[in-house]
Amino acid sequence: MQRLTSVPSDEASKLLDALIAPFAHGEGAVAGLVERLRRNKYPLLALDAAARDHPLLAQSETWRVELAADRAELEAQRREYLAVKRAWLDAGIPCVMFKSAGEYPAFPYTSDNLDILVPRNRLNDARRILVKQLGYVWLRNIDETQKFLFRKFRAGRSVSAIHVHTWVGWDVEFHEEAIWDGVRQSGDDPEVMVPSAEDAVLVNVSHALYENKEIRLYDLEKVRSQWGGGLHWEYVEGVARRRGWLDGLYFGLLVCAKLERAIYGYNTVPANVRRRWQEGLKRYPLQWRYWRKVRKQEFDLPFPVSFAMSKALYYKKILRDSHDAVGQRLLNLVHTLAWGVKQKSGIRPQRGMLISISGTDGAGKTAQARALSEALTTSEAYNNVVWSRIGTTPLYRRASQAAQRTTTASKKSVSATTKASGVLRRALGFAWATANALDLALTYQWRVRLPLMMGRVVVCDRYTYDAAVEIAERLGADALGGLPVKLLYALSPKPRFAYLLDAPADVAAERSLDPEDAGQLAAQRELYREVAEARGLRVVDASGELAEASDVIVREVLTDFEDNHKTVVNRLLLSNPNQLNRADREATR
Repeated sequence: MQRLTSVPSDEASKLLDALIAPFAHGEGAVAGLVERLRRNKYPLLALDAAARDHPLLAQSETWRVELAADRAELEAQRREYLAVKRAWLDAGIPCVMFKSAGEYPAFPYTSDNLDILVPRNRLNDARRILVKQLGYVWLRNIDETQKFLFRKFRAGRSVSAIHVHTWVGWDVEFHEEAIWDGVRQSGDDPEVMVPSAEDAVLVNVSHALYENKEIRLYDLEKVRSQWGGGLHWEYVEGVARRRGWLDGLYFGLLVCAKLERAIYGYNTVPANVRRRWQEGLKRYPLQWRYWRKVRKQEFDLPFPVSFAMSKALYYKKILRDSHDAVGQRLLNLVHTLAWGVKQKSGIRPQRGMLISISGTDGAGKTAQARALSEALTTSEAYNNVVWSRIGTTPLYRRASQAAQRTTTASKKSVSATTKASGVLRRALGFAWATANALDLALTYQWRVRLPLMMGRVVVCDRYTYDAAVEIAERLGADALGGLPVKLLYALSPKPRFAYLLDAPADVAAERSLDPEDAGQLAAQRELYREVAEARGLRVVDASGELAEASDVIVREVLTDFEDNHKTVVNRLLLSNPNQLNRADREATR
């Protein structure tokens, strides 16, 4: 990729000086600068050229390390994006990184996900390619109106997040189909298509003001990089006027002009244009009073916008949008109110789901449980990881100690005949197995069943199947069908997915934290296979790398969780997938 800077070198130097000024000298100042840039989603790579001549940054190890991390992140995300873009282009689906302004680095690697606009009539094809061809998971629990998030996982870690949009909007539409008319190639990356300069201003102002409720440094730089070149302001204002947010546009642009002057000491947008914004905002008394108040505030980044003003602007936009009929505006108002209640309350309704991961020692159960939990957490699915094993609960240990004292006394009073000792051993074995089965079943009631009832996803690192194998190892294979094991199965919650990690004995022995005999593990493996056949466990090859098995488990579990995401509470909040996108058959299935 061609290396360009997003701002001229002298302006970049001024920007660095302004941002680093509040901090002391040395590496502490550099760390403070990096933290401030990260908070503002600003790409460190955009300042690389200026930093080479900066007296503090040029020799800074902190800056070098953080810059290298940025470059690695850009390259990793871009590699995944190229696979998506090329698969879409092969199917004739164009795409636009609509929040990018086309300046280096045009690829928006600092975003939480890659926001990509596709034609509305090609949405189904775009989603199908992501899921069926490229291995992404559709996170339906994070769906919004005309916005669909897809993630690709590797060993439980998200390696790519694609947010597919069919409109530029946040719960309601802010732009028009005309955005496609101005699509252009970015100045530094031939693989990145971006909107026109006018549309880039519209997109970034509306996103900062109405979605984020703050104007970050990166928003400012993307806007100011476009407005100095003689924009078609009639087009910009016309779109905002028709969509009902012309007051928000004026306010956001005035804030950007204020921040630009605070940082650089001058404005690059012509004075007559700024006067036009001011005169336009004066037509909205409430917004004008708020602007007069905030323009006196000291320079700050990100620049916050009050929640009350942001919502006032937002609901006014809904009610003034000329593209929608009056009835649709009222429906949009109700929907966004319900969505706002859900977001502010923190309510995230979901259905409970139990996943168990079983296998011999050294098969990788704990690593797989952690990877699955990480993927669930990234996907905003509340989850618990539960580890259990025979004889490990405090209650069982106390009961076991008491039983041992009783057994010792009993052994002294029993005739030492072979028959008597055999009967005693069988009786003690049955009692031991029953006690452990009841102990685990009781443990699972409050550690597994109760969280499931509360809508949690529970990942069990060892479960009833592992307990059954432990019992069989001690009492013989016939114990797999014995009463204690049947009792344990009957009293414990049934998993939605039950996995058996299958690894050769020598591989498991090498991985195991405790010294294990390969012969013992081979026998254990056979018992697990019997359990898997009898109880219907999904056998996953665990002989290779962690990611090979993890990717199978994560994708299957998350896909099922997302496809069954509808809940009663979500319905009340108008937030089930079929309510967010009623006309979208794929989204409502």
